[in-house]
This record gives sequence, structure tokens and C-alpha cells, in this order.
Amino acid sequence: MSSNDPRPPAPVQYYPDDEISLYELWDILQRRRMVVIITTAVIALASAVFALSREPVYEMEAIIEIGEVPGRVVETASNAAGGMELLTATKTAVTRINEIIIPQLRERDSFLDAGFAEVTAAIADDEGGLLRLSAEVVDAEKAPTRAFMDAVIAELVQVHDAEWQTKAETLDVRIQRLQQLQERIDERYSQTASGPDDERREGVAEGASGETPRLQEVIVSLMARQMENLWAVEDRLMVLDGLRAEAGPTKVQRPPTASDEPVSSGPEQIIAIGAVLGLMLGVFAAFFAEFLVNARAQRGPVDPQD
Repeated sequence: MSSNDPRPPAPVQYYPDDEISLYELWDILQRRRMVVIITTAVIALASAVFALSREPVYEMEAIIEIGEVPGRVVETASNAAGGMELLTATKTAVTRINEIIIPQLRERDSFLDAGFAEVTAAIADDEGGLLRLSAEVVDAEKAPTRAFMDAVIAELVQVHDAEWQTKAETLDVRIQRLQQLQERIDERYSQTASGPDDERREGVAEGASGETPRLQEVIVSLMARQMENLWAVEDRLMVLDGLRAEAGPTKVQRPPTASDEPVSSGPEQIIAIGAVLGLMLGVFAAFFAEFLVNARAQRGPVDPQD
């Protein structure tokens, strides 16, 4: 047809069969209501049986704090500076537990046939060095899972104890040396302080000489220098004592403990979800049954000669 054709385009025809009527849908559900009711009842009953026969699941967890030791201590002539650092990075500790400690413990005879849940480690607080052991357990699994978590914690603590002890002993040796230096400086200061009194008594007995004031100045200067050294040592010793007080080994912040309330969905929730799901499946089954009946009716009787 050319663009100059005077005939109008043919109108679009709408057929009643193409429209969806809510009344027809409701009529189908009315006629197939037994399908909806039976399907809903079956699914709801199955959900009730599952919910009532299912054991409640609890969450068991334990919190481990990685030990801290002094980091690199920088000492100068006047002070000492340093900070605390973890014995090992939290990610490294989690990997050690999940990839090494747990598989090795599962192979032990004491845990080989024990029925306990899957235990996993995760970071609870990266900056604070806190680790979290967790597992979902039923009542029968609480005791063996708790024993397994205790064994995991004991293995990690044993690994960290050797390194912590070494660094703590190194710090103790440094503190002991500073204490000995402090005692020597204090003793020298006491000896120097007694010098002017002796010189004064000798000057009175033998007659004052011109060298006595100069010697006293030297002694006073030496005493001041020794006092500065003593203050510096005390400053360094105070810092190291503070770091030693903050140091600590890996320990348990919270022992393995199961939650008071189940973490799984309750029977009421499971039954309600099952009833809603059953109703939806029942509606779908009703429409599907209607479709099969209509398709069979439109096909008509089968010709025996075909």
C-alpha cells in the first residue's frame, strides 16, 4: 500500500477470550476448592510434623583473647618508647584454628566418634585481638561440642605460650639490667655527695687551700650529671615496667557457652510458613487442574481411525 492510498487502516479487533476476568478466576477457585483445601492441608500437616519432631538448635560460642607483648622498644639517652602488639595477627590465628588445629583434633581418638557440631573460628574484634569459636548444636551435642572447643582453645594457648614466654623473659632481663644500672648510679651519687664533706673537714684541719672551691665545683657538676643519668634510667624503667604490666598471654574471655533460647525458628513459625506455602500451591494446583480439563475438552473425542 502506497502512502497516497485513501483507505483508512483496518481497526484492531479485540476478542472477549483474550481478556482475563477476575470473576472467572474466582469461579475456577470455587469449583476447584477441594484441590486448594486438600493441598493446603497436606502441606500444613507436613510442616507441623516437621516442626514438632525437629530438635531445637542452640548457638554455642567461646571468645578468645590473643596475648599481647611489647613491640619494638626504642630506647634513647633520656627515655624509652614502645607499644603493645599481638602475639600473632587475628587472621593468622583464625587460619591456624580452622586449617590446622580443628582438623588435627578431629583425627584424635577421643573425638573421632564423638557426635558434635561443626566448629568454626572467626574474627570477633580485629583491633582487640578477639576470636570467636561458634557452632550450632542440639541438646545431645552440647557436651561433646563444649569439650571440643576447650581442646581447640588449649591447643591455641599452648602454641602462643612459648612465644609469649620468650618475649616476656627478654623484657624482664632488660628491666633487671636497668635496675642494676640504677643502683650503680645511685651508689656513685652517694659517694660523690660525701666528697665535699670530707674535703671541708680536711680543709679545716689543714687550712683552706685555693684548690678546694674548684674541686667542690667539679664534684657538684659530677653530682648533677649523675642525677640526670639517674632520672633518665628511672624514666626508661617506668616505661618498661608499664609495658610489662600490660603484657599478657592468650586467654579465654568467655568459655564455651550455649544460648538460653534456640536460634532456629519455632514450631509456630514453621507451621505458619507451611500453611501459606500450601495455600499458594493449592491455588496453583487448582488452575493447573482447570487447564488440563479445558485442554482435554477442546481436543474432543479421539477418532478410532486416527
